[in-house]
Amino acid sequence: QRQEDFEGAIVIYGQALEQARNTDLRSAILFNRSVALARLLRWEESLQDANVCVRINPNWPRGPECQGTALEGLGRLHEALAAFETARTLDPENRAITQTMQEIRESIALKDRSQQPQMYASAPVI
Repeated sequence: QRQEDFEGAIVIYGQALEQARNTDLRSAILFNRSVALARLLRWEESLQDANVCVRINPNWPRGPECQGTALEGLGRLHEALAAFETARTLDPENRAITQTMQEIRESIALKDRSQQPQMYASAPVI
């Protein structure tokens, strides 16, 4: 049921985009469609809509926030963090953005630690 709701919303947002001429309205529709695509784990498409949203309305924090979510979904954590940093610059009071940034930093640190070669304190005994 829920997946169908998002699929239907994506279609409706597409139809609305064809009619919308106002930049603010277009960016809101793109944002909402990006969110719906992300809910379906369609990260590349979500990122495409978020990128257009940022391009047409660069001062609206929801665009880079949506970019960050899509980039995180794609596993592109450093880029996601940069997008959320942009969103936080545009909306410094948004605690959810700050929290998400902290979670991404922790994920990056965990990933970095897991990729480091293991050093052994002592040589093997012969």
